Amino acid sequence: MDKITKNTGEKQISFQYYDGDIKKCRPIGFITISQFIQVTQTPKHPEIFYEIAEAKAKGDENRKAILKESLYSFTPAVIVNGWRNQKSITSFTGLFPVDFDKMTPPEAIEFKHYLFTHYPFFYSVWLSASRHGVRGFILVPVVQSVEEYRSYYYAIESEFTQYEYLFDKMLKNPVLPMFQSYDPDILHRPNPETWIIKAEPPKPAPKPVIMTIPVLSKVSDRELQFRRNVCLKGLHKSYMGIKDVGHPNIRSIALRAGGFAGAGYFTIDEMESLLNDMIDGHSYLRQKAETYKTTARWAITEGFANPLHPTIISNNPTQVQIDSFLTK
Repeated sequence: MDKITKNTGEKQISFQYYDGDIKKCRPIGFITISQFIQVTQTPKHPEIFYEIAEAKAKGDENRKAILKESLYSFTPAVIVNGWRNQKSITSFTGLFPVDFDKMTPPEAIEFKHYLFTHYPFFYSVWLSASRHGVRGFILVPVVQSVEEYRSYYYAIESEFTQYEYLFDKMLKNPVLPMFQSYDPDILHRPNPETWIIKAEPPKPAPKPVIMTIPVLSKVSDRELQFRRNVCLKGLHKSYMGIKDVGHPNIRSIALRAGGFAGAGYFTIDEMESLLNDMIDGHSYLRQKAETYKTTARWAITEGFANPLHPTIISNNPTQVQIDSFLTK
């Protein structure tokens, strides 16, 4: 990320806020980014957010949606004239909201700090209302059109989809509302750097040829052991790449481990024991070993429901590749 420039002096960027009912599309008024930070740190009714987190934990999406109607929502990227739609945009603010989801609360806390520490163009980073996600504002140049806004989106998307958590791709729509959250420990820097990288929309990749291993009932003991070794090598390679981000990496490894167990190459107990040993033997992960083991246990179970075979993936696999894969 060397194509970023320093921003001097904090700007009191203002944007519009709305009623929490998603069907009410007229803005109520304006809020500055400093005021936004304040209401995120100390909302008037923090108990609502605990109820939202409880509904999320129980999988009660209907209850969660009803509770969110009592919150405010915001359109940080744009100013609209009278109605929240793209035709009504009058100007852009220079804020680019991002949204990550599908994580546990401990993962969210860790990922929040990781984003803020590793990416200096984040104005603010905070937990979602349910505490199962992370939200943030990236500072970008003030654009003049939706097309230009999306050119920054495609570059930002390219950077942040590398992480295992769900990156909200709907945010390429600059009028998409963002709901109020509660995070007393919201992270904020007054002088972020400015993201200036643009990109074109990604071109669809050609569909690869995927050759999966035949069913295990037709596999010899020798071949089964080879395939187990292939699985273990892949997991070990990913493990050796872990430096300072625990949960997304352990989650990714454990999902694959569970998939290999689901396909019959290992038992769940074998995979859980392997992941526990990895965590205990890693200088960074062992500092919060029990938390990471909980994540691993959950992900192995999730992965088990989606059997995974070692694969050779290539757009144009050669016969040598195929023979080598099947006969090693």
